[in-house]
Amino acid sequence: MAALGGREEALRTGFEAHLRSIDLAPGKHLVEVRATSDKGATKSATLFVEVAASTATPRKRRPSFRRGKNRALFIDAATPAPDQDAGSNVALAHMKLLQSLGFDVTFVPETLLPAGAHTEQLQRMRIETIEQPEHPSLEAFLEARGTEFAIAYVHRYTVGEIAIPLLRTYAPQAKVIFNNADLHYLRMQREAKVTRSRALAEAAKKVKARELAVIRSADCTLICNSYELAILRKAAPKAKLKYLPWVIDAAAKLPKDFSRREGILYLGGFGHRPNVDAVKHFVAEVMPLLRKLLPDVRLHVYGSKVTKEIEALGSTDVIIEGHAPNLDKIFQRHRLSIAPLRFGAGFKGKLAESLARGVPAVASSIAIEGTGLIAGKQVLVADKPREVAKAIARAYEDEKLWRRLSESGWRYVKKRYSATRGKELLRAALKAAG
Repeated sequence: MAALGGREEALRTGFEAHLRSIDLAPGKHLVEVRATSDKGATKSATLFVEVAASTATPRKRRPSFRRGKNRALFIDAATPAPDQDAGSNVALAHMKLLQSLGFDVTFVPETLLPAGAHTEQLQRMRIETIEQPEHPSLEAFLEARGTEFAIAYVHRYTVGEIAIPLLRTYAPQAKVIFNNADLHYLRMQREAKVTRSRALAEAAKKVKARELAVIRSADCTLICNSYELAILRKAAPKAKLKYLPWVIDAAAKLPKDFSRREGILYLGGFGHRPNVDAVKHFVAEVMPLLRKLLPDVRLHVYGSKVTKEIEALGSTDVIIEGHAPNLDKIFQRHRLSIAPLRFGAGFKGKLAESLARGVPAVASSIAIEGTGLIAGKQVLVADKPREVAKAIARAYEDEKLWRRLSESGWRYVKKRYSATRGKELLRAALKAAG
């Protein structure tokens, strides 16, 4: 009981001591000491004891963080889950870019709900994480610590509507960088056209007003798609807009195992309606044609939040694989990826993930929009079912074409979507913010 120090010594000589420990928390105890002498006299003491780390119950320690002038706050709807959705990968990549520019990053989910392993992943990256019960709300956190940050990065317009007014109140010194991921209203307009939904078209008008209001309220807005950048320059001419596409590390080398690979793959989270529509339409309209051209080829569908309507599409040549925690494994297995989106917006992570690993892709016009990819050079592009089936058959069977697409797409990603380029583009955006 070295922790008891001098008070223990005062009770030791001539007494028989009895100790009772009450655990308050890992490593912290309330200790009651009662001692009886051989003459019947008693002495007692109650002590608060903090046991040395080497003898305490093992406990995960949160990393320490510097709090200096180069601090950036990153706010998103929830803690990034990169094994679940593309937006989480963007969030992680951009936090890394902020770190590469010399910022110490603090992440706050709008809800402040704990996220277990995903929170721990951020902490391993030396990113401070804020969650309940440490702070009950985003407002409470900003009121307590808002003045610490030079930069506040806000992800998604629904978060921006809440966070930016609070930042202006509690962190007036912070420059607000906003990333909308994609133009939601544009995606909704396109879905309304495909599904012929008047209600969705009307809802898109309301979302457009909300998105543009958030964009105008930020000091600078990041846009990942050059097509949408052109739209916003007209819709919000006074807003500061900067281009920052997807950031991803290309594989160290190109795949050479064409003959060993089998099947085609689709990757996409099914909490996102464009992915649900794309797979349903592909299975209904393209698979019957593809079966005639490639009778033994199977479609493997990967993604989180698989719905019952997607599960119902499963068959002998349509394999609903579900959640894919390790993308390297699935891209090493299959010969070709597809992105047959009929509507959508923003940057298509499924394309970047595929090309970065040297796996050729057949995509729709919507899928490559605003990426700079050239049809026939880095990807094959087709929209009508028969054209899609033919393009898949060509890339699947022609090894020479497959290798050409593999190298061209891989080199494009390596040049245009590298962390080095992303760092410089983000630096320019921070400068534009003032």
